[in-house]
Amino acid sequence: MPQRASFSVQAADAASAAREASHPPGELAPSKASRRAQLALPAALDRASWRQFVILCPQEEATPVLDTLALEAQPAAAVASRSSRIWERAAWRDDAEGLLAWAGREKIKELFIVVTLDGAQVREPARLAAFVRRAGRAGIAVTAVEGDPHMVLPNHRAATVDRARAYAAYNRAVAPDERLRAMQFDIEPYLLDDDVLAPRDRDHVYLDTARALHEAAAGTPLEFVVPFWWSDKTELLDGLASAADAIAVMDYRTDPEQIVRFAVPFLDWGARYGKRVRIALEAGKVGAEVQRRYVRADDGEAGELLLAELDGARALVLLRAPVKEATLPRYRLSGERTLDGSATSFYGQRDALRKLLPGLERDFSAWPGFAGIALHGWR
Repeated sequence: MPQRASFSVQAADAASAAREASHPPGELAPSKASRRAQLALPAALDRASWRQFVILCPQEEATPVLDTLALEAQPAAAVASRSSRIWERAAWRDDAEGLLAWAGREKIKELFIVVTLDGAQVREPARLAAFVRRAGRAGIAVTAVEGDPHMVLPNHRAATVDRARAYAAYNRAVAPDERLRAMQFDIEPYLLDDDVLAPRDRDHVYLDTARALHEAAAGTPLEFVVPFWWSDKTELLDGLASAADAIAVMDYRTDPEQIVRFAVPFLDWGARYGKRVRIALEAGKVGAEVQRRYVRADDGEAGELLLAELDGARALVLLRAPVKEATLPRYRLSGERTLDGSATSFYGQRDALRKLLPGLERDFSAWPGFAGIALHGWR
């Protein structure tokens, strides 16, 4: 380009794009010393609703040659800590020393543990207080975790809310260094059969449960676990913002690009609502899964899968043997493959995960609400 020509690079968020305007972070001026330029995003840009970059040409004739344009994270000064779930109660009740020593070696700064409750009370408050106090001396926070899809059902709500009340009551009764950092609920309503909870009802009963838990938590931080594929559930996530202090995203993938892509919408959500967002990765053993593909059978061709309607709902019927004649649409098996879980879990790839973690933590820390990476099945 001519030596005097400068191209202005600007960025637009949803509001500015609607006005056909943009925010100017700076100019790309020609330089003999370097062909690389780094520009900070403008402070006025709403990063959660970023839409596009705009390049404005100079008045004089010029031709830009753009090789790459990348959005790079500016890491925070302090990287958020790692955490891990411990599903076995005996691990913290009977072997606190071993558990905390393991957490120290693995640089784990928060443990999610399962606590036994009696209704709206912690069963062994003194034992829990002693463990939390001991963990705190080691620089490790403790959060209680709950998980059951049935918690979302209206007829289970009272018992579910009692669990939140139990943790809130425990925190009020103990000394500050014996308090749980938070309570986490991993409900996953989509795991229920359709005849237990209709798909059309899942989102609103989930939000009803979340609001009830928020009220019962009475100020104790409340965190919810959500799957990465909820990223397009805008109404659900917007509603959850009024009940949750934080969310943990089950970003169960091993491909780094997929991990980042699935995490970003939730990190943006956290920035928009001022919420903490934890990104969870799977390291436990995942069983092999057989995936079968069926295609519509032609006339006279046998098929072992029928498409039926039962009480107004569509259902697939798998036959023990293929048939050539049926009044229902039939499908034949066209192929199958076995998925070994390597795409979702780092089981057997722990060294690879250890190498990957610092880079993910550095990049995710560019979002102010990033609360660290949670490792599931790590111990």
